[in-house]
Amino acid sequence: MGAEFQFKLERLENCPICGFEAEEKPDFILHDFFSDDLSANINWYASICRVCKSYFLNPRPTVDTVLHAYKDYYTHTVTSDAVIKHQSSIRKAIARHIRDTYVKCKLSHEVYLWDILIGTLAFLSPKRRLITDIGIRYAARFLSRPFKARVLDIGAGSGDYLNTLQKYGWQCYAVEPDMRCGVHSLLPSANIFPSIDSLGAELESAFDLITLSHTLEHLHDPVGAIKKCNFLLKTSGRIWIDIPNPNSSLASIFGEFWRGFEAPRHLILFEKNYLLGLLKALGFDNINCISRPDVFDFMERRSREIMNSTMSEMRKQEKSHKQLPNIRSKIEKIDRSSEFLTIVAEKSFNYLVSCKDKPIR
Repeated sequence: MGAEFQFKLERLENCPICGFEAEEKPDFILHDFFSDDLSANINWYASICRVCKSYFLNPRPTVDTVLHAYKDYYTHTVTSDAVIKHQSSIRKAIARHIRDTYVKCKLSHEVYLWDILIGTLAFLSPKRRLITDIGIRYAARFLSRPFKARVLDIGAGSGDYLNTLQKYGWQCYAVEPDMRCGVHSLLPSANIFPSIDSLGAELESAFDLITLSHTLEHLHDPVGAIKKCNFLLKTSGRIWIDIPNPNSSLASIFGEFWRGFEAPRHLILFEKNYLLGLLKALGFDNINCISRPDVFDFMERRSREIMNSTMSEMRKQEKSHKQLPNIRSKIEKIDRSSEFLTIVAEKSFNYLVSCKDKPIR
């Protein structure tokens, strides 16, 4: 079935983030570089809000048809420890054991002296330790009582993250509408919800930690999702947000070929300062922005691959005689830590008091 029969599109009259009137003329055109059939030949039009500076697709796939864009998405597969061990060299196996022991020291309440000694070796490689801390989303660092805490992962995908926490006794819950995703084989069905709205009043103030790792950009109502997270968190509970930064250095260099756009799955991308202000307005404080130099090489490599393959194909079809831009000199001089907006914030007690008698969506 062709792409034109798969997607129903909705045109937005207002910015989905701040509500300001949307411009009729798009700011640029995007393409799906990760699909061979469904939307590969569709032009996706993106706008930049004149007020909040957010990027959003307009028109965009409707809620009931957007899942067609995830036909072969990477979140459908659970990472197998057995496969990783089989493919690893002895050196990598040792590094993995140090990493896993370090994670155990962070997340488990059953830690022995030799675990502490081995886990301490992780401090010999600050870069790898940073990657590991981000991989567990600083779960222990920002919680006063991390062990056996209750965590909700919205957009759980493969479930790899929750699988790690579950091994150390954490109470894990997930929001994942796509039944093909690996998390459905990892958690009890009672712990998995099809949407954020399906978490009811009985779960008010139920969670110590809620994570949205590359999830907000996929949602039709990201502001409503943040509001609901505040409702679900315990007082002083934490929210973790990870999202591509449309104002990053590589986005300015690669433009439509930047890996972070990923139309039509990425429906919106927040501007940093507006997102920080929004979190404050919606009842969060102690907001921490985490620098992410660890993802620069990946984003640069994938963006370059997208640009090279697309331009090469266009030349073959004689649609373009443009030469690939020389960007190497630009990349050597830019900020390497801005590709993602990685934010941790705490539910504010003052906001809880002020909203006590008000319904929260």
